[in-house]
Amino acid sequence: MLAYLLRREIETAWRARDLTVEEAIAQLSALCAQEVFIGQKAGYLQVPQPREATRELFEDCDVAPPETLPRRQSTVATKRKLPARRLQR
Repeated sequence: MLAYLLRREIETAWRARDLTVEEAIAQLSALCAQEVFIGQKAGYLQVPQPREATRELFEDCDVAPPETLPRRQSTVATKRKLPARRLQR
């Protein structure tokens, strides 16, 4: 239900742009982050200024894109062992 409500809000916000939700999200997917290193380690991810069209999509929804993102190191552990045929790849 939450996804449906979000989609309706986004459709309403972007209706004047003559874009489908899928087209606008594809345009937003071009936004990226750059790793900023502090010494020998990665410190954080910096989000560059978005292009004008992307910035306008954020403004239409009253959302500000983040300027930085935390850099998290994660370790994935599993109790299940991979089959031998998958380990060889």
